[in-house]
Amino acid sequence: MSPRLRAYVVATGLAAVAVMAWARPQDVAHAWGHYLAWAAMCVVSEGLWTRTESGATWSLAATVGLASVVVWGTGAGVWVSALSTLVADLLVHRKPAVRVAFNTGQIALATALDHQEHALLRFG
Repeated sequence: MSPRLRAYVVATGLAAVAVMAWARPQDVAHAWGHYLAWAAMCVVSEGLWTRTESGATWSLAATVGLASVVVWGTGAGVWVSALSTLVADLLVHRKPAVRVAFNTGQIALATALDHQEHALLRFG
């Protein structure tokens, strides 16, 4: 792996850790089962995929992850999306560790940023 790519992956991971610390759900002791169920739905939705005309694949996992933000709020949604990406990449897709780490980090960041963008659009 090139030094620039390594730096990018590490920076993405550190930013994701910071976002996940900031977005820690306050009611996790009470609602952990619900969050775990949503994470499981995201993992299952990774299996609901199809190939595009260009040969790439897409799944419904991002849709379920973003739905968790709507239902449970940013904190839980970020954690649900990141946890489910981690599990799905390891167990469903069997990706290499560096891809698992990067994908988990970028999903956490994208989920948090998506919610913030929608909040800005709503309140101007």
